[in-house]
Amino acid sequence: MGFTRSARLTGGLGAALLCSLGLAVAARADSPQFTVGVLPQATGVTYGAAAGGRNEDVEPGIGVGGDGVIWVGSNLDVNTSADPRTAVAIAGEDIWKSTDGGQTFQWVAAPFNETSSTAGLGGEDSDLTVAPVKNANGFYNVYATSLYVAASNMAYSQDGGATWTDITLGGIPAQDRPWIAADGACTFYLTYHQLPLFSPIVNKYDVCNLTNIGAGFTLNPVQSTALFTQNTIPGLTNAFGKTIVDNSSTSPFQHNVYVPMEACNLTTPTDYFNNVVGTAEQVPTCPTGVNTEVEIGVSTDGGQTYNDYVVAYNGNGETQVWPTSLGVDATGELYMVWSDNHHGYLSTSTDGGKTWSAKQQIDASLVGTVTYPTVAAADKGIVDVAYYATSAAGDANDLTVMGTPGSPTSAQWHLYWQASSNGGTSFSAPQAVTTTNHTGVLCTMGSACSISGSRNLYDDFGVVISPVTGNPTIAFDADQPFNAPLGNAAVDPYTAYATEVSQPSSSTPEAPVSAALVMGGLVSVLGAAALRRRRSQQR
Repeated sequence: MGFTRSARLTGGLGAALLCSLGLAVAARADSPQFTVGVLPQATGVTYGAAAGGRNEDVEPGIGVGGDGVIWVGSNLDVNTSADPRTAVAIAGEDIWKSTDGGQTFQWVAAPFNETSSTAGLGGEDSDLTVAPVKNANGFYNVYATSLYVAASNMAYSQDGGATWTDITLGGIPAQDRPWIAADGACTFYLTYHQLPLFSPIVNKYDVCNLTNIGAGFTLNPVQSTALFTQNTIPGLTNAFGKTIVDNSSTSPFQHNVYVPMEACNLTTPTDYFNNVVGTAEQVPTCPTGVNTEVEIGVSTDGGQTYNDYVVAYNGNGETQVWPTSLGVDATGELYMVWSDNHHGYLSTSTDGGKTWSAKQQIDASLVGTVTYPTVAAADKGIVDVAYYATSAAGDANDLTVMGTPGSPTSAQWHLYWQASSNGGTSFSAPQAVTTTNHTGVLCTMGSACSISGSRNLYDDFGVVISPVTGNPTIAFDADQPFNAPLGNAAVDPYTAYATEVSQPSSSTPEAPVSAALVMGGLVSVLGAAALRRRRSQQR
């Protein structure tokens, strides 16, 4: 089902304040508002008091089916103790769904766990996606992946989450950071780093072909491709983001597979070694005088072969863990976003990823710092971007500028959102969706982060656009507590959500909203009111 977004006018401060407190307002339909909440705790699990009624999950993956059902999968944070399942290093992954357009969510399953209250094979680097086509029984397959060092596990549901099949994904061990993307009713792609050299590998699987099931209930790939076997950008192994498949029947590039990436722009015989070291999270910057290169791997033959193209360069040479995010609209136009630890950027491609527009800074109207932008696209030119931002200007990793994580005097980070209706030519003004969800250094160096609490938001989150409502839903992390003053000491990280609500219908309370995200004083509310967006006219 398609949709059109029209230009919207700025709402009043009173409506913004009530919305930030989780109350529906009899506001004009053109006033963008968000329902913000915490994903509920797992059923059957007795959480410790430190959880404070929150989940203990991080690194959410998000997907949406053609029926508008929104799914989130997030792995248990083994660095916390309030969830008894985290007593072991491999704890599992929780899955939730929303059947009301992202206004509320229900816990569905912990499919990698033997029971909902015990650990299981999985719990690192989770991701989730939804098939774009219904299966033979009329459901959209839901795929969740979670790492357990040697290989990646995958749990999938073919009946709307009522039952799950947990299966090991065959491939080259050992694996790191799996991303998952779906095509058709039964096909999905798994992209991962093969250790110890961090070589990027893309496996293709078919859950409807039982001949692919091997010993030990392992789903063997129908093909496996080393991403840089036929590389047009020599000498690279690198950090890549979530793989995307163009599933639009109106796109000239339907079924293309895209892998967004970033690496140092090196051309010497030591390229491979230097990029391996960078990917292994040992070096947060490229060598002196070397730019960061944003790239994309493109397959036009169902994942059998890939060509790699340059998207843009970061002049400061800084790198991040999982730095890039990619979206594709119904016409096949691609939208790549990334950060250089200071600002967020966007480039677009209309020829299947071969050539790209000059990068534009998406947060140009903000004073401060932006990191980990994520993007989704829908109908022609419809693009939504979300990111973490603070008014403190500098490097997200700079302790002097950002301050100690958890301190009320440190930099205040918020979840922000922007949107475009003309293919990224122009964007709405940045809007603060939440009050403070983190304070202090927000480290982007993965396991190399050394400051306590600086990696509490971990390394990725996601946004989808509902094909039914046309509104975005963002799944993200936070570490600010319930019912506490702005910038109070951090709590265990947890996964939350934010969904745009176009037109509240009454003055009755909306879905339950996290006090951790709304009890922040008027500073963020005033900022949000000032930043209400105006949609550009659809092209």
